[in-house]
Amino acid sequence: RILAKISAGTTFKIFPILLQFLMNDCKSPNLVATLFKIRKALDNLLMISTGENKERESCKTLIFDQLRTYCLSQKAIAEAWLTTISNIKVSTDHKPIDFLILFMLHNTSEIRKKVIEAIIRKRVSIGLLKISLLEKTFEKYLSQQLIKDYITSIIDIGCCLLRFSKDSTLAKFATTMFELLFNHVYIATIYRGEILSRLISLTGSNDPTTINIVLKIIWSLVLIDQEKVKRHMPLLMQLLEKIDTLDLKDVKIVFDILCSLACKENANSSLSGFKNEINNIIRKHVSSS
Repeated sequence: RILAKISAGTTFKIFPILLQFLMNDCKSPNLVATLFKIRKALDNLLMISTGENKERESCKTLIFDQLRTYCLSQKAIAEAWLTTISNIKVSTDHKPIDFLILFMLHNTSEIRKKVIEAIIRKRVSIGLLKISLLEKTFEKYLSQQLIKDYITSIIDIGCCLLRFSKDSTLAKFATTMFELLFNHVYIATIYRGEILSRLISLTGSNDPTTINIVLKIIWSLVLIDQEKVKRHMPLLMQLLEKIDTLDLKDVKIVFDILCSLACKENANSSLSGFKNEINNIIRKHVSSS
């Protein structure tokens, strides 16, 4: 009866109460079927709610805290969520809620992280998880608290995909993920610094394709919004330490990034020290070539 009520549609205020009854009374043989219906009902609830409302956002946080608690306390529930998502065989059957569930599961266990990353990687690669669905998730489903709770997991997943950048589908998906995350309305400056730091660390990869894609992502972030990136100039200057090991095309991207931020005529005077350092590096390389 409760499952029928939650499936028929309810409010954010009532959903956590019904969810608690369902999860406490759910038996293992019916777990996957029950979670599938909860997933559908929650996605419908999230989809029809637009705009900001403190009570609604609070209830949304409560729901995902509940889901996380059940996954932490009962391994069978976490495994059943994975089975529920893995049973989806057609891309159009995936919903934005699936990303939120995967982010939540990634956030619950160190041991499970690699499994989640592998599931996402495979589903993106074979076309089950689409960029359009990712965009919808970021634009309409992620609240301020969920971004805060899951940002580390989202970055980890994005970095995992970038390590397999020879698959162009994965590279495009990861690029979109980082662009959406970096420019999301709820992302604070400190989180943008974390994103850039993780991307820069990937330029130490042994895979030239990964390095090239990472640098292109940073360059795309500059093109989208220079001011957001410019605040992290000290961090970006670390790229100069890499140029001796980079291919020529990647060296060009590094200087495109740094010069566009620090060397333009209208560049902030506070960046003059970075400009001088960049010019010195260029002179050094020109004189030694």
